[in-house]
Amino acid sequence: FYTPVRYSALSIGFNVSVSLFGGTTPLVTAWLVERTGDPLVPAYYLMGAAAIGLVTMLFVRETAGLPLRGSPPAVASDAEARALLQADGPVTVDAQLPLPGAPPVGQPRTA
Repeated sequence: FYTPVRYSALSIGFNVSVSLFGGTTPLVTAWLVERTGDPLVPAYYLMGAAAIGLVTMLFVRETAGLPLRGSPPAVASDAEARALLQADGPVTVDAQLPLPGAPPVGQPRTA
């Protein structure tokens, strides 16, 4: 996914999950304690949430150290940047790189 999509998806997913689970956890655990009579229900609830997180982590692919599409590459020269763009394929274009001498973002380029 490209950088803006990654940030949007991460922020939406994070905020929705915090709202749903962080906001309702006290209510749910208080209801469970009242219903079951077991004062350790909040601990069981958190252990269940941790188990779900651990199982999820087992199935997520590691991306540390890999280049992310949509992020500007760290290069030493314009030629290296253009070579990377060619390797990325037709989706990425020269205008997406912050090259020296490039026009400011949002202004049309003249041929």
